[in-house]
Amino acid sequence: MDQPVDFSYLYSKRGTMKLGLERIHAAAQELAIDLVTKPRILVAGTNGKGSTAGFLWQILRSHYGPQSVGLFTSPHLRHFRERFQVGDQPVADQTLAEELDQIRSSLYPELFDQLSFFEINTLLALRVFERVGTHIDIMEVGLGGRLDSTNICQAKASVITTIGHDHEEFLGSTMAAIAGEKAGIIKPRTPVFWGEPHNTEADQVIRRQAAAQDAPLHRLAREEIAASGAPADWPYYLRQNYALAQKVAQHWGVDLPPAAHLGARPYCLRGRFQRLLWEGSPYLVDGCHNPEGVMALV
Repeated sequence: MDQPVDFSYLYSKRGTMKLGLERIHAAAQELAIDLVTKPRILVAGTNGKGSTAGFLWQILRSHYGPQSVGLFTSPHLRHFRERFQVGDQPVADQTLAEELDQIRSSLYPELFDQLSFFEINTLLALRVFERVGTHIDIMEVGLGGRLDSTNICQAKASVITTIGHDHEEFLGSTMAAIAGEKAGIIKPRTPVFWGEPHNTEADQVIRRQAAAQDAPLHRLAREEIAASGAPADWPYYLRQNYALAQKVAQHWGVDLPPAAHLGARPYCLRGRFQRLLWEGSPYLVDGCHNPEGVMALV
């Protein structure tokens, strides 16, 4: 039986927000992590990142095989390992602990001590997926995009779900400023998928950034949401996120499974539009935490 794993020294870094790519770039270089050739998809946005990434993960793994697609999301609800998915279960604690120890012992102490909680998690995801031998990885962006640690990856596709008002102390107080930070994940000559083109102000920013990077822009149409095959009893925002995941997968050349194959929601995302029975009474639980998220839930 596995011994309990102590992540306390990692958790001591929680609550520290450090935007910027210099530290994690230096660490990735020291760890010899391939940031260029491995196929990866970045998923950013104010709301909908987790479910879109989860849907895309389920679609791609139905095509490539359960062990072939990695999924990195945040935050976790009960267990740290929920952030790292390969196959039908989160990555084992022991695997995470071994890779974490390797990261810690391979980096200069001064560099490791500078890394934030999320930066270490990103490095951990990249190392674990490399160890498992995944074919493609889906990386949910943490905060913003341009300066988020996941943006060290030279992704083969970028996805932006929605733009709303959140984390304004870091991203700016206007829709245009926030959209500009999210659009920072758009890579030169690499496709970008945009899920909320009816958001006119954000759409203008994303169009400009895509044009500046010579990146093909694929905008989700309302008709595609209706035609996605998502069950009618799913809330609209989940159907929108599912349609966006479909659009990315189709561009990737993947045959789409029926929506029923995925279940009522990506199983890895507990606490997101989750129906519960407690002492005989039904409850609906959702972790939305900004005005646009609340409105989508309502």
